[in-house]
Amino acid sequence: MTEPYPITYVTSNGIEYEYTRRLLTLVDPVDILDLIVRRLYATDFVTIAGFYSADEGGGCPIDLENVRLYVGGDAVINRDTLIRRNLAVLGDCCVAGTLTKGSGTFDITHPLEEEKRLRHSFIEGPRYDNIYRNKVRLTKGKATVNLDTDCVSPGGQTMAPGTWEKLNRNPDVFLQNLEGWSRLKGNITGSTLVIKCEDENCMDLVSWMVVAERQDEHVMNSNMSDDEGRLILEYEA
Repeated sequence: MTEPYPITYVTSNGIEYEYTRRLLTLVDPVDILDLIVRRLYATDFVTIAGFYSADEGGGCPIDLENVRLYVGGDAVINRDTLIRRNLAVLGDCCVAGTLTKGSGTFDITHPLEEEKRLRHSFIEGPRYDNIYRNKVRLTKGKATVNLDTDCVSPGGQTMAPGTWEKLNRNPDVFLQNLEGWSRLKGNITGSTLVIKCEDENCMDLVSWMVVAERQDEHVMNSNMSDDEGRLILEYEA
């Protein structure tokens, strides 16, 4: 190992690693407690747990603002982290808490022109809204929609009974007659949407959409929500 200053680091479970202040290479699971490095390479699981207490013989906290982390397996960071430059995630990214962003899109390979990519912006709004939609055919001027099961494409995975009602509040219903001109009305009770047509003999195909606000514990307890679980739109900079 080259300069500057190779150092032997001993983990809490007795595993020894030699590293420099420029580069540390790990091949086994390890907890990192008291390193300042510019680049951290790992081929397996890495946990950054905080910093070593000076009273215990340590000294330097982890410099997460400057470290470059390359992980072949999973990475868990158990402290606040500031990333000043770009972050690229080539696999899945799971955020258990709140994700806040300045803007956002999906960015995919263009479905028609291979030399291009395609972007769409996220849909934003001042509420924690969910959207459910599908089509249903009226029978004698009426249709009943189960919002737990009828909001997916044919063959899609459905939700357990009662999920929609537990998850949502303050719903709005939007209806369109796709085959005729008869007017429609929709009402929701529990997880059931009932659509009625002014023509009691109507057999038309109807497009429906329900927009409702989330009321689950994650939204209700978020530091971005007020006491009623509604998004706080403006706050001090």
